[in-house]
Amino acid sequence: MPKQFVYRILRWFHGPATAMMVATPSLKQELEANGFRNVRIWARGVDVAQFRRSLAPLSLSPIPIWLYVGRIAVEKKHRDVSQARSSRHEVIIGDGPARSSLARAYPDARFLGPKSGEELVRHYAASDVFVFRA
Repeated sequence: MPKQFVYRILRWFHGPATAMMVATPSLKQELEANGFRNVRIWARGVDVAQFRRSLAPLSLSPIPIWLYVGRIAVEKKHRDVSQARSSRHEVIIGDGPARSSLARAYPDARFLGPKSGEELVRHYAASDVFVFRA
């Protein structure tokens, strides 16, 4: 399929949007060079003014704190969360359909529920490892 034909379809699809978000300046330039308008860079970095390691930790544990923040659901494979219980503390922030059953199955993990704002920032700052589950 010719490249210009694909760009035409993409311009038609994204045309009504208020903005088209892209990750890099080079992608923004490429799209603008091919007729896209209202292309904006989506900064996906860490807000260092808010998320700072200098916050006083929530606990001073010699065992590393592993933190997961997000939806608690079967597809996230949280059942793997407590495989090495003695070598780390697990903190799970969020909610979802599997929260109750996993909290019962893994009583050593701390299921804290949803958090936001400064309270969430403090949990990030106190953790040693951030766990991401796609």
